[in-house]
Amino acid sequence: MDTVFFDPDGSENYPAITAVEGLLGGVGRLVFPDGTMQFAENDTYPEIIFSPRLTEPELEAFCQSNMDRYEAYFEVNFEAIDEGGDLPPIERFWEVQSQ
Repeated sequence: MDTVFFDPDGSENYPAITAVEGLLGGVGRLVFPDGTMQFAENDTYPEIIFSPRLTEPELEAFCQSNMDRYEAYFEVNFEAIDEGGDLPPIERFWEVQSQ
């Protein structure tokens, strides 16, 4: 699995992914051999993830549809994000939605 690091210039093709990366304090994406990816860090994966595992276009659509949840996470966890330490886990709301 490879990590795609925070890409502030990626907003041209995937603006919602870039916005969520910023709201998560620069959390990167883990890329899996099948081409799917998800917001997560190597050192806390799989316990702490910040999105479902999707293709890049699907992740963009997911981020667009759920931007309010990431904005709320940012508001509640601003201090932890600003300090740059370990981030608190996010509620896995996508697992609840799919049931």
